[in-house]
Amino acid sequence: MLLGLVPDDTELLTALTTELGKGCEVGVSTPLAASTQVSEAARQAQLAVARAHEAGVPLMRYGTDRCDGGFLRAASRTPGSWSAVPSAR
Repeated sequence: MLLGLVPDDTELLTALTTELGKGCEVGVSTPLAASTQVSEAARQAQLAVARAHEAGVPLMRYGTDRCDGGFLRAASRTPGSWSAVPSAR
């Protein structure tokens, strides 16, 4: 898995998915802010890329997949919801 920090630019992300080629999915976290933890953004991107793979699409933004039944959006707001996700530490 490759993690990158890039501007939140749809055209750039689309070009990236094209360059990576077939079979490579891109997951995008919510935009980083001064108070955002990079580890949380990495988790969001990992969840988004997993959903992209499941949905068979090259690009998925965290929290925008309507097929998830609201899980990704709810998990980001529910205390302790990440306990089922293994830590990368």
